[in-house]
Amino acid sequence: DGSLRSTTLAMSFPDTSSDGSAASRMRFESAGFQDIEWDRLTFGTRLYNFSCYAHCADDLYLLDRFLCLSELPDIDGDSVKLLLRTLKFMRLCDYTVEDICSALAHASS
Repeated sequence: DGSLRSTTLAMSFPDTSSDGSAASRMRFESAGFQDIEWDRLTFGTRLYNFSCYAHCADDLYLLDRFLCLSELPDIDGDSVKLLLRTLKFMRLCDYTVEDICSALAHASS
């Protein structure tokens, strides 16, 4: 059911900006990424390596839930980077969290 998936996605993340530049590593702490319990995320190791591409810490939680709902056994770094950049694009285009979650829920089924 799409509404259940959307609800699961919406509830999965506990806003702050970052990009792929060297300056983003300096913002890592101020963006709240240091508070993320990476080992509790199913894809935490993968996401940590590409967290500099996340727009905010919430996107890391959201992407982890999306990947779990998609039932992927693993994901390569280029795909993580692309998905994080897509989430950033949607946020910068002022998509609501509900719209982002809805799009991801449909994509995961």
